[in-house]
Amino acid sequence: QRRVRGGQSDKHNGSFTHGPYSYNFVKDRGFTFISIARKDVETRIVFSFIKEMQHAFDAGSDKHRFKRDIELLIAQYKNPEDVDKVKRLAGDIQEVKDIMQQNLKSMVQRGDQLQQLDESVVQLEVAASTFKVRSTEVKKVVFWRDLRCKIIVGVVLLIIIFIVVVVACGGFEFPNCKTS
Repeated sequence: QRRVRGGQSDKHNGSFTHGPYSYNFVKDRGFTFISIARKDVETRIVFSFIKEMQHAFDAGSDKHRFKRDIELLIAQYKNPEDVDKVKRLAGDIQEVKDIMQQNLKSMVQRGDQLQQLDESVVQLEVAASTFKVRSTEVKKVVFWRDLRCKIIVGVVLLIIIFIVVVVACGGFEFPNCKTS
């Protein structure tokens, strides 16, 4: 039983059994919503039906639409075991929906990471190209420097050999090296 101040709601819930049936009611804002069900149907399912009936009533539709909504509710709640299955399936669907949303968020994050990775690859390609050009230039410089060193060493060796031959032969006229 619940009372709310300000006259907006004076809500009473109740339930009793008589014979093979349970009689359940909710009084709210001057209206009484009643449901009669088999005694073996769980009370929470009956009150769930009443709550949905109230929502259909509160939707403010005309009497033909309200009648159709109530008929759909009665058909839906005709098999109470199925109602629990439907709610369980609705919960499963919500869980799958939440998982899919999380997967989508993960995919977006991976997409951002892949984009950053792609940008890094492009930067690496540019750096590699620049490195290749510079390394070719350095290779040429080293080649010419090495060639100059070899030429200088060769010229110095020739000069040393010439000096040794001149000294061994007794001067520039090679008096000791002439054969008669």
